[in-house]
Amino acid sequence: MKRSHIYLLVVLAGLALAVWWLNKNPAQPESDGTPTAEATSAIRPVIAITADQITAVKIENIRDSQILEIAKNADGTWSIHKPVQDAAEATQVELILANLVGMQSYQTISNAVDLDIFGLINPSALISITLQDGTKHQILLGKNVPTGENFYAQLVGSPDVLIVNAALVQSLFTAVATPPVAVPTATATVEAGPVLPSATP
Repeated sequence: MKRSHIYLLVVLAGLALAVWWLNKNPAQPESDGTPTAEATSAIRPVIAITADQITAVKIENIRDSQILEIAKNADGTWSIHKPVQDAAEATQVELILANLVGMQSYQTISNAVDLDIFGLINPSALISITLQDGTKHQILLGKNVPTGENFYAQLVGSPDVLIVNAALVQSLFTAVATPPVAVPTATATVEAGPVLPSATP
């Protein structure tokens, strides 16, 4: 066999080996250092708290320039501080607290870099919750998701973007637009009847 043929066989064998190696170990794309957003579907509470832990709530509807601020009194009743100063209706306050405690995330988006696409750079609302131990939690509400059924949200201090129920958010917005002012209890008055003349013996 000619030497040139031997060299050709060696080259072909080398190429075949290189192709086999590349197929077995494909090249990985170079990372530019930007984290990739990852979505995880799992239902979990936005904040793991109970209603009796809450001592104050402030809901700012930034989009509509409306605000509701309520606080718990020492006797367990609630008062409205904004937009008016008045006693709060207990049943409506309980509904607000139930919505806050029951707010759940249906999906978590980790490593989200551009928060503007979720409407969280200029949020539509900010919810502040104060607990009896002094802890404060704040929730930003952004845009509706493309389907319109839910809202993007984010806990202040957390890098994750959450997806929460739109109906629950709208219920909170309704409470802001219509403050839960307590309705005075009507007091029944008894009118005195005519005085009858006394009988003459």
